[in-house]
Amino acid sequence: MTATETSPVAPTFWQRAASTAKRALRMELRIYESIGRAVARRPAVPKGGAGFRYHTPILTILIVFIVLSAVEIPILDLIVHRWPSVRIAVLALGIWGLTWMIGLLCAMLMRPHTVGPDGIVVREGLEIEVPLSWDDIASVGLATNRYLYAKVNYDPVKDLAPITMVALVPNLLVVRNDLPVQNVAELVAYAKANPGKLTYASSGVGTSLHLSGELFQKLTGTKMVHVPYRGSAQAVQDLMGGRVDLIFDNITS
Repeated sequence: MTATETSPVAPTFWQRAASTAKRALRMELRIYESIGRAVARRPAVPKGGAGFRYHTPILTILIVFIVLSAVEIPILDLIVHRWPSVRIAVLALGIWGLTWMIGLLCAMLMRPHTVGPDGIVVREGLEIEVPLSWDDIASVGLATNRYLYAKVNYDPVKDLAPITMVALVPNLLVVRNDLPVQNVAELVAYAKANPGKLTYASSGVGTSLHLSGELFQKLTGTKMVHVPYRGSAQAVQDLMGGRVDLIFDNITS
């Protein structure tokens, strides 16, 4: 008895239109919900939790756009006030756009990343909201340790109690200055053309930097040689000296 494979059916035009309409409605409702939260001063932070804002890089740009739109509306009204139908359309679109930008700003302020008793919630703007329970977070370390160490004498889920998030430190990919690549796409192409010849450094076996390199290889289909160090200082020096080709390191190093 053989099983036949069926290829996924592409959504129809009306299915895509319905999905887009639902998404637009969801974002529209989130705009007014965020404005309401800002007026009531009730950020979406769970009881006993803490919020961490992420809006700083674009706050100034968004405020500039809001101010420009607020100035633009009366100017356009002066231009088109002689044509009532055009005036109504212009005012409606202008006020709606201004409300949208204010709502987006409120969403960034009222919907921060949160750390609470149930876990972490990662947010971005109006739509993205990814809840991560403490059990899920602990399971990542538990799964990693099982493959890094012969014996682990504790259970992170049962023996440890998370309290709060202390810091978020991004990992960076840096290459030596004379490597003939200018971006990640060129690096991937170069690594595929030279399998097993590139070396990447990290601050040690089993660190997040080592795992970043392994994840990079898996996602890109490349093969590189891992060179572990006892810390980042010597690894960075060897990268600058050309003894390794690239490094995965955190931004503080």
